[in-house]
Amino acid sequence: PADVSDTASALHCRDRWLALQRLRANAGAEAVLLVLGPDSHFDRGGEVVFNWLLNGVGGRDLLAAPLDSRYEECAVCIRATGSKVFCKRKLREEMVTKTAMWESCEVIVPTAEQEADQDEYDSFKTWAFIDMVAGLKSFGVAIRSSEGMSSDLKMVVEKWPLVQAHAFDDFGLGFLTMRTSVINLEAMLQCELYPRWDLLSMIRARSSVPNLAKAWGEAMLLHDRQPRKAGEDHLASAVAAAAPLVDFFEYG
Repeated sequence: PADVSDTASALHCRDRWLALQRLRANAGAEAVLLVLGPDSHFDRGGEVVFNWLLNGVGGRDLLAAPLDSRYEECAVCIRATGSKVFCKRKLREEMVTKTAMWESCEVIVPTAEQEADQDEYDSFKTWAFIDMVAGLKSFGVAIRSSEGMSSDLKMVVEKWPLVQAHAFDDFGLGFLTMRTSVINLEAMLQCELYPRWDLLSMIRARSSVPNLAKAWGEAMLLHDRQPRKAGEDHLASAVAAAAPLVDFFEYG
């Protein structure tokens, strides 16, 4: 299917944001926390949520679609009362546009001087993260790795560099997960949110119609060309004729 990330308008992003808010409430979490790139050891679950929420990715491509490296410094915290998005300056306009219809959303960006100085930038990002999670008693994350499924979830999250920074002596706040409960939303996301049909899903499906029609045509042609003999088991020939459709649903 065609890439529809450019069509992920404020209206589309609001629809998915609302769906994520409902899932958050049903899971009993005060917030959904997404930390991308090296700050979460490239947590794959968070990348998938971000692609779905803000880049319009969906359908069968979603779970395997890579995260554009431009977003690797981003962090998002979505609460019932408001949302915060941290990003670099080059992404500010894009993030402001996509979140324009989220109630009480703040996009946090460093100054040009802070971005030019790595220490200043890291300090600003840490303070932005601390502000995001201040006062939370629970939050949800998306952990897909085998480590996240087999180990203590709090320990997995606490190993994230940005979360570790929360415990630095300079801030005097202690370990984030010592005072909050952490909920893994991955199963709910895959069962309830990602299969959900919305306008972006329809756009992606519609873009696949020409390829699907081509696959059907090839399958019918192969079927018609198969020799038929009386009393012969036609299962093998049916399987061969279906090959174009199998390839379509497997590879697109």
